[in-house]
Amino acid sequence: MKYKLLMRRLSVSAPRMRIKTQRPWYVQALFWLVIAVMVYVGGKWVYQSGLSFSGHAALVKQVEQMEEQVQSLTSERDDLTAKVNAAESGLQMERSTQEQLSQQIRALTAENNRLKEELGFYQAMSSGRDEGEIVVRSARISQEAGNQWRYRVLLMQNGKASQDFTGQMQLVLTLMQEDKNVMMTLPEPNATNRKEYDVSVRRFQKLEGIFNLPQGAVLKAVQIRILERGNIRVQQNVEI
Repeated sequence: MKYKLLMRRLSVSAPRMRIKTQRPWYVQALFWLVIAVMVYVGGKWVYQSGLSFSGHAALVKQVEQMEEQVQSLTSERDDLTAKVNAAESGLQMERSTQEQLSQQIRALTAENNRLKEELGFYQAMSSGRDEGEIVVRSARISQEAGNQWRYRVLLMQNGKASQDFTGQMQLVLTLMQEDKNVMMTLPEPNATNRKEYDVSVRRFQKLEGIFNLPQGAVLKAVQIRILERGNIRVQQNVEI
């Protein structure tokens, strides 16, 4: 009996034994700790990915809204710019029209004055009154450049004069120089252009020339005098 039991244990049909390796507790703890960390990291990544996706969508929506606002503001700006340009164009046209009208008025005024002068000139020539009288029909003083001025004078002898009137023209200038009123008479005694002021007229004579003021002087008034043998025959103030 004992022999049979011994042979059964040694035979192939004998019950098998399982050898189980026993791991230390700290190895198992480390294993489960690694698993827990991996689960935590994975969960956090999934959570942050969800947040990032939702935040990106909100950002895209906000950008689209801002683009719409920019387009709307750009359209309003373009409309306002067009209105401003139209208003400025209208103002420029109005200013241009006003300037043209002003130029036409000035031209008509100048033409009217010229016609009046010519009418007075021919009326005086045809008139028999004050026969032989010397008259300053027109006189103009204009600034050329700096202290240089130009005079234009038209003299006329009324009626049917039988002989020429001879004499000399003088320009009496009132100047402001160094805060003082100064009188200056042209032509000066030693001037080389005295002949430009000589008068010899039967019907009419035009006198024109240029004179220079002293440096720093300001012309305030001008008086024209027509002299005959040193005596004043005619004197007339001229507007500057």
